[in-house]
Order: sequence, then C-alpha cells, then structure tokens
Amino acid sequence: MTRRVVPPTERAARDVLNGYVKQGVLTRADVNSLIKLGLPIAEKTVRDHYSPGQTLYYAGKVAAAREDLDAASGMVATRTARHRLMTREMTLAVYKAVQADDPDVAPEDTLSAEQAEMVMGTVRDVAREAREEAAATTAKTPRELAVA
Repeated sequence: MTRRVVPPTERAARDVLNGYVKQGVLTRADVNSLIKLGLPIAEKTVRDHYSPGQTLYYAGKVAAAREDLDAASGMVATRTARHRLMTREMTLAVYKAVQADDPDVAPEDTLSAEQAEMVMGTVRDVAREAREEAAATTAKTPRELAVA
C-alpha cells in the first residue's frame, strides 16, 4: 500500500490544527473537514495575492484574532472567535509553506510564524496604549485645558 504524498501547504495546515485536537477543541473528523473545505480557499487566496514580505501581515491577523478570542464572552462569541483564530493560523501556515517555495525572501519573512505573531502582538499593544493616552488627553474640556 502506497502512502499519499502530502503537499507542504496541507502539512502546515494539519500541524496547526493538530494543536487544537490535542487541546480537545477539535476531533480528527473536524480537522479533515476543515482541510477539505477550507484549505483550497486559504491556499488559493494566499497564492493569488502572494508577494514576499507578508509574514507580519498574516501574523497581525492572527494576533488580532487571538485578542478577539481573549475578549470573547459567551459560548457563541467564544466559538466564533476560536474558529476565526483557527482560520487565521491556518492561513499563516499556508503562507509560510508557499513562501518556502519562493527564492525571493524578504527580511521579515525570515521570522517564524510565532516570532512574527509576538512582534505584531506587541505592536498592537503599543498602538492601543497610544490610543488610550491620546483619548485621555483629548477628553478634557476647553475649560480644563485653559486652567492647565
């Protein structure tokens, strides 16, 4: 019996989704269904819009989805946020697999998916803090500003 050769994009997506199987969030049947239905869409999207240097873009999407999951309250919101996170993680993994075939590698593409996600998470935190500081200073009334 011969073994089927697994394309690198499918291998990358399965590696991401297997983490959810280990956590007990998904079953193997769920993973197979997600691969069958979602992988062609993710792969086509990445290949159609591929250009070197998008690691941080996809990592930013993952970081945003992770924040949404952390902020979700309620069963439906949590489930929706978790599925969005899975989709974004799978797309990032597919991008890294497609990028491995490209000889033209941008400097930010040398980051692993985890490193890029950490960088973009930090960027989002700093931007949030800057927005909060700006909102605190603009919340003053004209009278408060005249006194200061």
